[in-house]
Amino acid sequence: MTRPIAALRHRLTLQAPAETDDGAGGVSITWQDVATLWAAISPLRGGPEGLWAAQPATRLRSEITIRYRPGLWPQMRFVAGDRVWNIIAVFDPDGRRARLICLCEELPL
Repeated sequence: MTRPIAALRHRLTLQAPAETDDGAGGVSITWQDVATLWAAISPLRGGPEGLWAAQPATRLRSEITIRYRPGLWPQMRFVAGDRVWNIIAVFDPDGRRARLICLCEELPL
């Protein structure tokens, strides 16, 4: 489904993982801001229950649509306030490089 530009009404921060030295010979993952952008968020459905921080949690999937931008990959995530969406898949729906649709899974609080 093609969304009009006006539907991109949510301000999100795109983040990429970065490995940093933990001082003990290993690495820890930190998140670096890549861009702030406008997006449309469409909830899809909840998924099967799993464990999150040793507690039962429902997986909430959403479709996030943004303007096309190169260099977006599934290891990245979107953040808005205390909400976080891990990107599962990214695709250009019509191959015109106008927009990207990201299938995302929201992390429970």
